[in-house]
Amino acid sequence: MRIMIITFLTSILTILIIIAFYPLLLQSILSLKGMKNTYRVDVSEREKRCGRIFILVPIKRESEDVIESFLKSMMQINSSISYNLIFIIDEDEPKKLLEVMRRVNFQGDVKILHRPKAKGYKGGALNYALSNLELKDSDIIIVLDIDSIITSEFLHKIVESDFNVLVPKWVVKNEDTVLARGQKLGYEYFFKFLKGLYKYTGWIPTLGSGLCIKYSTLKLVNGFPETILEDVELGVRLLINNVDIKYCEDIYILLEAPSNYYSFTLQQCRWAYGTISIVRRYFKYFLKSWRNFIVLLYLCQYLAYMTIIPIIIIMYIFCVMDINLNYLTLLIITSFSIFAVTLYILSMYSTLGKLCLKDLMSINSINMAYILAIPRMSWSLLLGLSGWSFKWIPTPKGARKYSHGVIIEVIYFFIVLTLQILSIVKMLLTITLLTLPLTLCLGRGLYRLLHGTL
Repeated sequence: MRIMIITFLTSILTILIIIAFYPLLLQSILSLKGMKNTYRVDVSEREKRCGRIFILVPIKRESEDVIESFLKSMMQINSSISYNLIFIIDEDEPKKLLEVMRRVNFQGDVKILHRPKAKGYKGGALNYALSNLELKDSDIIIVLDIDSIITSEFLHKIVESDFNVLVPKWVVKNEDTVLARGQKLGYEYFFKFLKGLYKYTGWIPTLGSGLCIKYSTLKLVNGFPETILEDVELGVRLLINNVDIKYCEDIYILLEAPSNYYSFTLQQCRWAYGTISIVRRYFKYFLKSWRNFIVLLYLCQYLAYMTIIPIIIIMYIFCVMDINLNYLTLLIITSFSIFAVTLYILSMYSTLGKLCLKDLMSINSINMAYILAIPRMSWSLLLGLSGWSFKWIPTPKGARKYSHGVIIEVIYFFIVLTLQILSIVKMLLTITLLTLPLTLCLGRGLYRLLHGTL
């Protein structure tokens, strides 16, 4: 009986560790494939579109400095390009926006829609705008977050391009912290990965800020999903309806990345909850073709982080039962892990070019933040899988700060540290070796978090 239990737990542990590293393999393979193609908009042979441009900008509890920065960026756009700027304000009064507009002397054509009671998340705000505008099928809807910046060139290419749905490239504009710089490099790598995904499937997630879509296409999928991750779910609905999504890397927007660990985890937990909720609702559809299955693998990446929890539990069981993993299993697990990490590092060097020490430290900070946030993301994934509600808070931007405390991270670290000590005391060498990298990473990350450097 004991041998059966050991064999079963060893098999489960090996499978879980392989699953934990699958996102690295997926990202590495597709990002390398994404280097070989360049997707651009060819405007030279396109007839100028007759549709109007409507830029929808939802606002919910945003600071004045972020609103001011957005308005100033819009004032830099060439006045020869005609567009309609629509602000949808949730919960706040329009007074703050109007005061900032007066302060910067904003003269653009603006319509302000106010929803005293917000419902339906960001998608609800966008649908509220659609219902209050007189739109034609040929009109182009552009969705922007308040921290985003577009240029005259962006609008020129949109006006002169032919598409039903267009996804631009994201470029992080802020490097004020090591975490923000890490995300700047991370987004560069992420869009190489998305290019590879686009090459294999013809699909790309319809990212929320910068999305350009014809109104006729929006009507086909009944508007924006009123869910916590409306942009990605919109992309899935377009996939179901066989609507072509175009990705163009020479059309880009600038946006702000979270500057600290607290804002970062807030955003990641929302994305984890949103993606797994989409998987739960559309799971059967993802199994209908190989193309859809690759999209499923993309959406399930957050689940890999969740595997750390059962891995820790199994290793605790090994320690309590005085079970030492056999060295063949350790060799298999270690070899696979080293292979996955090495391929990931090589793909980063291939896609991002030569990285300096500052770049490497920034990327390392992102990895620390992800590992520290595993309990929080795991809870979000459980909520998403069960269909329970999730408290949505817009990602803090600009000078606005957010803090959720560190008690969960401290408890998480001491659970892993206790496992490490227990394995050493019981002289379980394989468990000690498997636990050591996680213990060191958590210890370093928590130290930086407590000292305000993460």
